[in-house]
Order: sequence, then structure tokens, then C-alpha cells
Amino acid sequence: MKKTLIIIGAGPAGLAAALEAKKNNLKVIILEKKNKPGGKGASDEHKDFIFDYGPHAFHATTKEISDCIKYYAGKNLLELDIKQSLYITEKEMKYPFSIMSIKYLSLKLNINIFFDFFVSLFRNLILKPKIRSFKDFGELRFGKTLHNLCFGNYTKRVLGYDTSLLSVEYARRKLPSSSIFDFLIKLIFKTKKENQSYLNVRKYIYHKYGMGKIFESMAKDIPKDGDEIIYNCNIEKFIFNKNFKIEGVQIKSPEQKTIYCDYVFSSCPLDELMTYSNIKIEYQNNKLPSLKYKNVVIINVILNKKNFSDNHWIYLVNEKFYFNRLSEQKNFSKFCTPENKTVVMFEKIVDFNDEEWIFQKTDWKKKVLSDLSFFGINDSEIEDIVVKKIEKAYPIFFVDFEKTLNEIYFKLGKIENLISSGRYGLYLDINMHDSMFLAKKSIKYLLEKNPENYYQIYEKLIERK
Repeated sequence: MKKTLIIIGAGPAGLAAALEAKKNNLKVIILEKKNKPGGKGASDEHKDFIFDYGPHAFHATTKEISDCIKYYAGKNLLELDIKQSLYITEKEMKYPFSIMSIKYLSLKLNINIFFDFFVSLFRNLILKPKIRSFKDFGELRFGKTLHNLCFGNYTKRVLGYDTSLLSVEYARRKLPSSSIFDFLIKLIFKTKKENQSYLNVRKYIYHKYGMGKIFESMAKDIPKDGDEIIYNCNIEKFIFNKNFKIEGVQIKSPEQKTIYCDYVFSSCPLDELMTYSNIKIEYQNNKLPSLKYKNVVIINVILNKKNFSDNHWIYLVNEKFYFNRLSEQKNFSKFCTPENKTVVMFEKIVDFNDEEWIFQKTDWKKKVLSDLSFFGINDSEIEDIVVKKIEKAYPIFFVDFEKTLNEIYFKLGKIENLISSGRYGLYLDINMHDSMFLAKKSIKYLLEKNPENYYQIYEKLIERK
């Protein structure tokens, strides 16, 4: 008899874990709360349009995952050279940065940037302060002026938190790996050292009809051997035996019942997993920062024109903009949009209690028009607006959030037949590629009944991939 693995979530991580589990001769049952696979990597169809849940493409960085994506995309695979830009001033700049980016800034501003950088560099060499926050990291690498201009004020506008409150780990993941010093070395010595940050990976892979098609194709493979995916499924709690092992998962819908199992893999947000497991963390008594998520609202603006730009992503850093980023899905694939139309996808990160969470289409149209007017787009060119609200899209990394994670991992690690992985299962801000990679690797640790070790080494797995 095959042993049964319950997988929570049919997103990128859950599906990757399911395929790996099937290779290990496990019976797989996926519990998905939505009515379709893909999680936050899914796509929707609207008339003649296909909308991703945000601008997604695969970083082609490991053969294992790239081969999987290529297999499920088949003849519909597209390979892209990503083009990005940003607006710090009112002039478009190429992104990622290079030393030539200074030509877009005034002489006075460039003088301030380089002066502040060397002041910051000298201060850190002499005082050697501890680098704990996003702000510390950003000012060390770029100086106060450039940090505030490009990252600090932008991050506060996007997330609602000053960078002094955010972890240095968040900065390492979000900021370019090259500092001003690196730019100067390249300029002086004409070096061609490649920037290794994932932000600078230029090769992406994509599906002709939207990223969601990849996950729909993967999901079709799951039931072929008697395994199953239960959609519209809401979990109530885990059933534990006297040895503190999970012996079943009690669900509330589509029908109330207990599904018995030998193992559980979870890709759901950690706060939900802790509820199912009845795990509690004393945040205040232990002086631990809480784990917090932010929602995102995607506003798909259908324009009556063939193209908006030639960029995949445009970062709206200048404070005159309301939105933080836009993308154009037609530049990922022309098959997602009719030939004579295009879609500009705006993003706004919000809390449940923000007024934007309950905005109506007319409210969003006013905000969209305000930003589009900068690009010369007027009301008559907007055919329609399609709004998508996505809960818990972004984990927030407060300073010392790792202490909270370690406490949670410690308690989860005591449940030997449960493992949590993926972007949300590990509380990481990583791309889909890495999320799937970690999910596949976690199955080995689950079968060895060694989740504790996995929580200690998963970051090294990403580094070595």
C-alpha cells in the first residue's frame, strides 16, 4: 500500500512537491482553497484577454526546474530577454543601474550622491556599526542620498514602513548587488564582472498563453495514477495522535470530513499553518516581531492601442506616481492580448483596513488616469478596467524577523511528518523558480522524518542550486 501525502495548496510549490512525491511512490491528495491551480501564479481569462495574477515569468536559473517548466509548456514555451526601466526623475532610466545612469541626474544631485556615499563608507570603516536594517544596508552600499532617492522613499511608499524598520535580509533580496563602489571600479578598470543578483538575470521563460497554463498542465498530471486535487477546500484543523504525529486533516468544505494520511506538506502562509497545528507564539513576552503580510491589488487597464511601451516592467519610483510598478503583458506574449489592444497592469500593495481594499472600479480609474496622464494616455483610450485582489501577496520582513521564524520552525520541526516549504510556507520573498526548487527538495527531508534539518539548511540549498 502506498503511503498518503496530503499537500496544502496547488500553487507552484504544492504542484512541484506533488510531482516529486509521485516519483517517490506516494499517494498524493492536494487540498486547494481556490477553484483552480496555480495559486498566485495563476492566470484569468477575460473576453479575448489573459491576465496573470501580477507580472510573472520564470528565472531560468536551474536546469531541474527549467526542464520541468519547458516540459509542461511544450510547444507554447517562450524565451524572453527581459527589459525594465524606472522613473526616478521624469526621465526614463534603464534598470538595473549602471554607471551611465548618472547622466539622468543633475550635477548637484550627483555631487550629493557621491559625497554621501564616501561619508557613509568612511563612517562604516571607522565605527563599524552593526548592519541590522534595510536602511543600514542601503546607505552603506549607496549613501544616504541615493538610498532615499531610489530605495528608501520608494519602499516606504510601497510597503508603508520606513526602511529603518525593515530587515537587512529584505534589502539583500531587493537591492542591486552592485554598490556605487562597484560601479566606479567597472568604470575605472573597464571590468566586465557580471552582476549575480537575480534582479540582473536577463533570461526568462514564459508560456504563450500566460503563466497559469503551466500550472494547469501540471495539475492535469496529478490524478493520472489515482491521486487527486480537491478544489474549494477549506481546512479546519490537523488531527494528531498521542505521539504528536498528524494522522489526518479535517476539512470543512466541499464536505465536512477527515482525510487520513501519513505525511503533510504545506505551502500555505505560516500563520494559517500554525492555526491548523494549534501552534502559538508569544510575540510580546518573547519580544519577537510579528509576521505580517500585505495584500496586492492588480488593476488591468485595457487600452485601445497596439502597445504602451517596449518594457516588461516599469518601476514608478518618482513620488509623483500613485502606483509602484506597472507591466505590459503583451510584451511577455502577444498571444495574451488582441493585436489592436494592449493591457497595462498596475500594482498597489495594501492592508485589509486600507481604503483601497474596498475601492470600486470608478475609484481605481481615477488613480490609473492620474498616472497614465504622465505617459500621454487619456480617458478615451481606456476601454475597460479589470481588478484582481490577492490576499497575503507579500511577507513583510521586520528587523529581527528571523527570531520569530526560528521559534516557529523549532515548533514545526517537532512534528516529524509535517514539512512547510515554498514562498509562503517558509515566509520568503522569492520567485516561483526558487519556490518550486525548495518544495521538491523538501520531500526528501519529509520522508526521512527530518524537517528540523530542512528548516536549518533551506537557504543553503538555494545558494548551492
